[in-house]
Amino acid sequence: MQDRDLSEYRPSGSSSSRHVPCSHQLCESSLNCKSSTQQCPYTIGYYTENTSSSGLLVEDTLHLASVDDHKLNTSVQASVIIGCGMKQSGGYLDGVAPDGLMGLGPGEISVPSVLAKAGLIRNSFSMCFDNEDSGRIYFGDKGPPTQESTHFLPSDGKYETYIVGVEACCIGNSCLKQMGFSAVVDSGTSFTFLPNEVYERIAKEANQCYDHKLSRLSVEILLQVQFRGVAKGSSLEARVPFKQ
Repeated sequence: MQDRDLSEYRPSGSSSSRHVPCSHQLCESSLNCKSSTQQCPYTIGYYTENTSSSGLLVEDTLHLASVDDHKLNTSVQASVIIGCGMKQSGGYLDGVAPDGLMGLGPGEISVPSVLAKAGLIRNSFSMCFDNEDSGRIYFGDKGPPTQESTHFLPSDGKYETYIVGVEACCIGNSCLKQMGFSAVVDSGTSFTFLPNEVYERIAKEANQCYDHKLSRLSVEILLQVQFRGVAKGSSLEARVPFKQ
């Protein structure tokens, strides 16, 4: 698969686009409509401070390549809901996501949920990236049978975001006690943020293991603690066990 330069999506330039009316079952702002035939508006806020988007919903066709054991590179056409932003704030004004954002959350309007409801995929997906910031997304992928998993936790009784329970943080062979907390898994966020008390305890434990000043802490599947000092470039592995 080759990378392609993307451009802004314009409904007027797509022959398959159509308005989503306020009577549509996925229109969450129908109470703000004057009539059932009016185009459905949307407003959404993000975790980043003062970042939001509002506009109108349209429905269009997403073209996907289907790959399985029996069929290779067959084409699948799926109808998805797209939010066309008309008013942006916060990070969007600084050039964040110039090509737009793909909704991958557990809500009914997200792309995986719509594809699963249409019977095209299992309600799951995976994302893989290489060292050159390029990668692929697989809809319907559940991974190998040996892959370990953890349950998602509800927020206010609803599954609106991907929340997992973290049991502990381990630095080398030492696991810090009473370090449990809930974490939001967000593929659209560049950095992983820890609660202040958790970060401070990890930093303190790391500095006890190495006589260097902690300069940066990045979190992926595993935490890697990097230091400045005599042993420049050295790293200490930190693990984050999730609740089963």
